[in-house]
Amino acid sequence: MARMKVPALGAESFSCPHCGAFSAQEWFRCYAQEASFPPQPEDEQANQLAIYRMESMDDRNAAREQLSKLMAGYVWFGPQSGGSRVSVENLSLSRCCSCKEFAVWLYDKLIFPRTTLTTMPHDDMPEDVAHDFSEAAGIVSVSPRGAAALLRLAIQKLCRHLGEDSENLNKNIGNLAAKGLSPIVQKGLDIVRVIGNNAVHPGQIDLNDDRSVAYSLFEFVNLIVEN
Repeated sequence: MARMKVPALGAESFSCPHCGAFSAQEWFRCYAQEASFPPQPEDEQANQLAIYRMESMDDRNAAREQLSKLMAGYVWFGPQSGGSRVSVENLSLSRCCSCKEFAVWLYDKLIFPRTTLTTMPHDDMPEDVAHDFSEAAGIVSVSPRGAAALLRLAIQKLCRHLGEDSENLNKNIGNLAAKGLSPIVQKGLDIVRVIGNNAVHPGQIDLNDDRSVAYSLFEFVNLIVEN
């Protein structure tokens, strides 16, 4: 399976929320310069007309690309200019060294892009389990606790598909381990509280869950299917 690491403030590398590649990251502070007017939303129709009037096809393509980024809320470097500026505290930018796209951070929260997880469910995953997996992927950026609850439920459903129908997940995973499930997966499931003395009931919200736990659970669901 592809290597994956949860995006985190200040991390030297992680799985890019834009392109999904595990890549080194560059970090930038933000500064503000006083403007005489507040930024206004772009008039898309007027801009499209202005682009149409450009003679150079290269200029048209560059203008279309910039307009597209503006409308989508992207962040990028503009031309440097002088003048006074002040630092913007608690707001940071990271830039992926692979795709060169920016991510925006408010304190330690990734606020742009609002993406779903790039890891896809394993091709052999049962349909109902894949549905929970995909639903969890759709909310993990805004609710890692909710995603983790869905993924623990997905593991319980997966056990049933694999012939283990006990309500006790410890027993189910133990039986799967006896059938060849990797001990590494079994140990990992203990760490993220799927099994063991501190296990969380499938579908239950656990206040201790964070993005790291949720992302690990995505990997473990795929690993169980793969094993």
